[in-house]
Amino acid sequence: MAVGDLVLLMLVLIAFFALLGVAWLLLWKYGLLEPRSKARGPSGRRTRFTGIGGRDWVPDVRDAEDASLPGVEGVEGLEVGTDVLDGPGEGDGGSGEKRVYGYRPRPAVLSDGERAFLPALRAALPLLTKIAGASEPPMLLAHVRLADVVTPEPFSRGGLAVVSQKHVDFLLCEPVTTRPLLVIELDGASHGSERQRDRDAAKDAACRSAGVPMLRVAVAGAYKPEALAQAMAERLGKVAAGSAGRRA
Repeated sequence: MAVGDLVLLMLVLIAFFALLGVAWLLLWKYGLLEPRSKARGPSGRRTRFTGIGGRDWVPDVRDAEDASLPGVEGVEGLEVGTDVLDGPGEGDGGSGEKRVYGYRPRPAVLSDGERAFLPALRAALPLLTKIAGASEPPMLLAHVRLADVVTPEPFSRGGLAVVSQKHVDFLLCEPVTTRPLLVIELDGASHGSERQRDRDAAKDAACRSAGVPMLRVAVAGAYKPEALAQAMAERLGKVAAGSAGRRA
C-alpha cells in the first residue's frame, strides 16, 4: 500500500470518529443518551449522593423502589430519582449539579459504657465542688474534639494533625469562660490494643504539654461518686501545685 493510500485511510478514520463524537454529544445534549451510572429525576438533573469515606454514590433509577438504599431511608424530603436541588452548587464547577448528602440520627451520642459511667460522674460534680470550695460545679461536656481542648504552640500543621482526628470522652470546663479544667477518659477493653495505646499516648502527651490534667478511669460494673470526686480533686490539685511551683 502506497504512502498516499495510508494517509487517505487515516483521514477517513479521523473523519469517521469525529462524526461519531459529534453525534454522541448531540444525543447527550438532548437527553437521548443516558448512561446507567447516572440517575435523573423528572427535571433531567442528576442526583448524586456522597456516602461513607466521601465516595460518590449515584443510585440507578431501577433501584428507586429499593428501600435498602444506603444513606437515603428515613431522610425527610429526599427521594431517589427526583430532583432535590437545582442550580449550580459549591464546588460543582458550574455544572448545575449539586451533591446531596443523606444523614440519619445516631442512636446515641455516648457508648453503652459511657452512658453507664455518666450518672456517677454527674453525682460526683457537687462533691468535687464542695472539696474544691468552689461556688458552682464545673461544666460537663462529652465527646469533645481534642483540637478544641488544646492547640499547637507555636502553631503548626503537623501539631494540629496529631489532635484533629481525636476526641476526649468527657471534659470539665470552667462554667463561665469554658476554660478546660480536666479531661476524663474512660478506658475499656479496646484500650489494650496497640493502636489504641498509641492514640492514648498522643492524647496524654498533648494534654500534658498544654497543662490540662487528665484522669483515666477503668471501665467497671459500678462507680462510686465519692471516689470519683476525690480522684478529680487530686488531679486538679496536682496541676495547681505544679503551676504554683513553676511561678515561684
